Order: sequence, then structure tokens, then C-alpha cells
Amino acid sequence: MSYLTRVNAVPIFAAVAACALAAGCTSAAPAAVAGTPVTSAASSPTTSAPSPTPGLGTPTSATATPTPTPTPTVATTAATGTAEARLAALAAKAPAAMSATYELMASGSTTAAHVTIDVLPAGYRVSVTRKGATAVLIVRRGADSVSCSSGKCFTVATNGDGVPSAFDPQVQHLITENLAIFATSPDELTVTAAPALGAATCFAVKPSGTGPTPVVAGHYCLDDAGHVVAATYPTGTLSLISVNRDPAASVLTPPSQPSPIVTTSPPQPID
Repeated sequence: MSYLTRVNAVPIFAAVAACALAAGCTSAAPAAVAGTPVTSAASSPTTSAPSPTPGLGTPTSATATPTPTPTPTVATTAATGTAEARLAALAAKAPAAMSATYELMASGSTTAAHVTIDVLPAGYRVSVTRKGATAVLIVRRGADSVSCSSGKCFTVATNGDGVPSAFDPQVQHLITENLAIFATSPDELTVTAAPALGAATCFAVKPSGTGPTPVVAGHYCLDDAGHVVAATYPTGTLSLISVNRDPAASVLTPPSQPSPIVTTSPPQPID
């Protein structure tokens, strides 16, 4: 699965690897392990550079630039004690702006990647670090989207257009989309209680089949502040390392001047 992903059933780990390498995805064996709970930090940490592991799956089509999402209002249900209602109540506490760093571990691997997701009202930034190198995607609402690697940046989408799948790590959708769905659209999900992870409350979540949803089936653990502490999928796990509720606006500024997007005109027919 992907989730860490945005998914139409695309494993996220594959997409993360593709983003970090700006190349194709490689396969990895399925099977997941539970994540380890972590504590929150007052500020965003400087992540180390462990080697990330590739996942499996094929990148999805271009992901549309998200539109601003209002503060979630918990969906009302007749049975307020249901697992859906408990998940909705926790997800509604998630801050509109945050910087969260996760360890990303693909199943069958002994090494991990570090993923930092910065979310602000004006857009988001996702950074994937492996083997001392960091790949970055910056999406600014209604503006250009930029991909950076090895200190070089280039535009991958303009004027709020969708980000090509080869440059979309997808993992950020856990924060940028799924939390709002947890809070406001429980009818799109089938939710059951799962064993707690430390102080975090955990749920087994899967799409209910009543309509399209980007939520990927998996186990999700949230703390009382609405942060996703861990997410477990058949392809691997995300474990929260630290979270900061006050990311700087400068995170949406590319580290270098991006080169223009490269386009190739289709060949003209020969008469």
C-alpha cells in the first residue's frame, strides 16, 4: 500500500523511492511491522541521513495541487462512541500548520529513510533523506511546484497544476489530505479499534467502498493532539520522530533558483 501515500492503491514506499532518486521504483517484499511511538519536539530536528528503502508499486498519475482546506469540523454521528467518531475527534485536533519528521521503513529492509513534511496554509514541503542526500518537493497553492535534489531545483508543475507522479513522494498526503477525511468523512471509511501504541490511540482503517477516497488501508495511531504517531501498511511503516506546530514560512522557498520546466513537443506527422 502506499501510504504513506495518496493512493489509488499505489504503495507509497515506491513513490518515495522514486522521488528521492528521481528515477524509477524498485520492488520490495510486502509485510509490515508495527511502528515505535516517539515523543514530540519543540522544533523541527535536523534529520540524519539513513538509507531509505525502496517500496513497491507503480507511480500514480499526476497529483493535483491541493486547494486550501478549512479547519476540519468533526462529523456528527448518532453513535458518538464508535471507532469512526473517536478517530474523527482526534483527527479534528490536528493543527493547520505543522512540521513532522518520520522514520520510513519498508518491509524487508534494515535501513530507513527520514521524511519531513512541512504544512502551511500556503502550501507544503516534503523532504526525503537517504544516504546523505535529500530530495525535496515544494507545492505552493496556485503557484509553481518545485523539485530539488543535490542543490539543484527545477519546476515540475506551473500555476497549481498537478505534480507528475515521478516527483510526488505521496507520503505527505497522510497529513495534507487524510487527516481531514478522518475528521469529516467517516462514511467513506470502515474503522475499527486497534491495540494502543503507548499513549496513542490506534485504528484499523480501510475505504468503505461508498465512494472514491485517497485513504489507504492500514493501521493509524494518533495522539491526543491529533498528530499521526504511526502508520502501518503492508509495505512498511511510518513512525513519528518529532513535530513542531510552528514551521517557518521560508520552508516554501526553494533552496536555489529553479530552472524552467522542460517540455517536449510531440513529433509532427510526415505528409
